[in-house]
Amino acid sequence: MPSVKRLVKTPVIATLASTAAIIGASKRRRDRLLPPMTRSNFLRTIPATGAVLELGPFDVPQMIGDDVAYFDVLDQDALRIRAVQEGRDPAGCPVIDYVSDCGDLSVVPGPFDAVFSAHVIEHQHDLIQHLVDVHRLLKPGGRYYLVVPDKRYCFDHFLKPSTIEDVTAMTDRGPAANVERAIHDVYHNLAHNHALKHWLGLHGARLTTPATAKAESDTAIALYRDGNYRDVHACHFTPSSFQAILTGLHASGRSPLRPVAVHDTRFGDLEFFAVLEAS
Repeated sequence: MPSVKRLVKTPVIATLASTAAIIGASKRRRDRLLPPMTRSNFLRTIPATGAVLELGPFDVPQMIGDDVAYFDVLDQDALRIRAVQEGRDPAGCPVIDYVSDCGDLSVVPGPFDAVFSAHVIEHQHDLIQHLVDVHRLLKPGGRYYLVVPDKRYCFDHFLKPSTIEDVTAMTDRGPAANVERAIHDVYHNLAHNHALKHWLGLHGARLTTPATAKAESDTAIALYRDGNYRDVHACHFTPSSFQAILTGLHASGRSPLRPVAVHDTRFGDLEFFAVLEAS
């Protein structure tokens, strides 16, 4: 009796991942991006010795050790309260060495061999000033290691990627105007935050109607004007747009940090990784 050949169907997700890898490889060559990697592998590229400053650790610091210092907009007690409010683990909040409620890095003395941040740079309402401030904290040749959300696969999906013109305009407008602009944009363009669904093209509709978006953004802006810190994304990056912005800022002399590595986003994930070097 002849043998029966079984047809094994490749899972849809695996097929899509393979297709994404092929398309991504072509795009990476064009944009000079490095291949995707996991966060754990990226963290292993950070030297284990030397003084390190982590920005915005909240309740999940990624850098641990005697030579690690932490900077945040809230101290440990306030972070613990916020963690409880957001259903997170207050026990994970470390002692914060340097605090500035407006994110002012001038309170940090430095210098450090490395600076690290995860999901912090997109919150900067004056990106150029942030890069200048980080550079001041680094020793010559020191590096800024970044974990950055890819706007295509998170709640920023409906917002356009930031450009170098957007970034330079932020400096011209000033932080206050940038915060209010960011609050308005986020509330009016809020998407779901399920990375895999975005990868599969299942973006859904905006989570707010124009009427509710206006009401909620007006309330948030009023609270900000009363002195309440607002935690919103001011910039919206893809690996390619991040590479272009940082390369352009360094080439024009606006940023003293040179991009030496920008990795593409891994299929199913919502973040990519980058390394900037103090030139």
